[in-house]
Amino acid sequence: MFKKVFAVAAISGFLVLGGSLAASAATNDYPSEVSCTISPATLEVGDVATVSCTGMVAGATFTITVTGPGVQQGDLASIVHAATTGSASTDVVANASGAAAASFTARAAGTFSFVVTDEDGNVVGTATEVAVPESGTTGGGTAELPVTGGGISMAAVWIGVGALALGGGAVGVATVRRRQHS
Repeated sequence: MFKKVFAVAAISGFLVLGGSLAASAATNDYPSEVSCTISPATLEVGDVATVSCTGMVAGATFTITVTGPGVQQGDLASIVHAATTGSASTDVVANASGAAAASFTARAAGTFSFVVTDEDGNVVGTATEVAVPESGTTGGGTAELPVTGGGISMAAVWIGVGALALGGGAVGVATVRRRQHS
């Protein structure tokens, strides 16, 4: 019986911890000291937002690339409304304190992704911006559906997985004990 209980406990432990072991094996491709933010976090179509990055090497050149609806090459400072997703890049030089920034104007509703790369093409920072239709407009039918549903943390998911595994193990042990006593 001890062997079966141990086997169920081992399988339950693997189910609970197995996924997190694989996740911890992933490597981070950019230095953790580089931090990029966008302000404001959410803007209306036509508003100007600023991408700011800190923790960069002073004097080094970095490329900020934006991808999103209506973006065209050479148009990072003024993103033009179009039906397709495009991308644009601009080079910035980090100042003496290791900070750099670029501005853009969203002229289409949607999600914009920013990637900052160093001179060697290595990704050093990322950020995401959401542009919503202007207040009082419907977006002309081009806006994406809103995100629905609740947000739940991965810790809560793993607690749930662990509870299910523990419950399955308890059912297995109870079944084995019942068979032995009958």
